[in-house]
Amino acid sequence: MSDTQENGSELNKRKKELEGLLRGVLIYVAFLLFLVVFIFSFDSGIGPLSGLEPLPEISQYTPFIVVIALAGLLFLIVKTQRLQRILIDTMEQNQQLDSARRTMQVYRNNQHEFLNQLSVIYGFVQLNKPELALEYIRSYNIRFRQGMNVTKITRPEISAILVNKMTSDIGETVTFRLDIHDDLAGLPLSPSDAVSVFGNLLQNALEEVEGYEEEKRLIEVECAVQDGLYRIRISNYGFIDEQVLDKIFDYGFSTRKKEISGVGLALVKKIVNRYNGTVTVSQREKMVHFVVEVPEKGKG
Repeated sequence: MSDTQENGSELNKRKKELEGLLRGVLIYVAFLLFLVVFIFSFDSGIGPLSGLEPLPEISQYTPFIVVIALAGLLFLIVKTQRLQRILIDTMEQNQQLDSARRTMQVYRNNQHEFLNQLSVIYGFVQLNKPELALEYIRSYNIRFRQGMNVTKITRPEISAILVNKMTSDIGETVTFRLDIHDDLAGLPLSPSDAVSVFGNLLQNALEEVEGYEEEKRLIEVECAVQDGLYRIRISNYGFIDEQVLDKIFDYGFSTRKKEISGVGLALVKKIVNRYNGTVTVSQREKMVHFVVEVPEKGKG
């Protein structure tokens, strides 16, 4: 069974569990309402049970009824928390499933594109232009190796966002250097948080290099883990004024003039802080480096 099928099966189980809990909560709510109406009718003589003869010594059952009501209330609180956790897990698994589907679609597109590349190479050979075919193969081999590095990552949502950014309109004009030393299986970030962190840092890098000539458009991605600490570095060619480095993660601050800006990096910092991690920015040798460090699962 594929990962996508397993995720889909797990998602269906979550949905059934959620439906069962909802039915249980509704039954208990109805039961509590019945108790309230029952007590009120006998005490006040008003309501659907007001025509019945009052039960003798009904007051002696009041503590028992109150205990049942409190137990039901406690049950509702516990089940509500359980529902909240299931809803969050379901949303994350649904997003992970969508990411896996997008990754599969990207690989299908790449397969189709690979056949197109072979057609071009075959055309050069037919035209007796082996030097052009060789140069074309060399240029394509670089991007192919970059794609192979992405497959080392076992988190489908991270692979998907990397491939998505690399194959975007801007990404196609950028040289990517991927240095993946770990499959990121132990990275504690949830699927949605991982997509936000990688997506915003990569988008920031793409927008920065877009203003330079193509030969200078360089983005480096490094993922490693050491001594229980994950280190994710995303660097891009460029320069940031030293006076604004301290403000780069402030909400609403941006070095670019756009209608919607100054949110992505602030969101990255907020997410990383939630996992007891850090995110820093520095620059040297005409490269801007964003480094995220997050404790491994169970070590934060």
